[in-house]
Amino acid sequence: MSKWKSALALRPAQWALLWEAAIALAVAKSQVLLLSQRRLAELLVQMMVEGDDQVASGGSADMAFSGNVAREIARVVRNSPIELACLPQALAAYRMLGRRGIGSQVRLGAPLDCNGAREMHAWLKVGDTWVTGHCNEKRYARFLPSQITHIAPSAFD
Repeated sequence: MSKWKSALALRPAQWALLWEAAIALAVAKSQVLLLSQRRLAELLVQMMVEGDDQVASGGSADMAFSGNVAREIARVVRNSPIELACLPQALAAYRMLGRRGIGSQVRLGAPLDCNGAREMHAWLKVGDTWVTGHCNEKRYARFLPSQITHIAPSAFD
């Protein structure tokens, strides 16, 4: 099915969520580009701590909605003329879910086998359900909030 046919087949609620995802991703990408490394690190630590404090209910409605958010974020990323790496995706999904009172966990990590390369990854989960940044968590060393002092956005490319 062509992109136009797919777009025309969307229901109004899907269109609304698609536009919300596009706007949330634009805001998140702007934050990643414009905030200082220190301020970005503070924002991520705040989100990580809040996410750890929230208990994701894991109810079927929350899981269904988190799947909708994942789908629409992926749709925007796939069709965007700019690169939207894992960090803006996690930030956008966190905000979209948080607006609806759905607890989620932002995670940051580096591959265990990175051989000194400055490569990082961000992902977001609701309970055990992936929303963004699907990866094999066992292959990543997760950062604790206390370990994050400065974030170089280029490390998430």
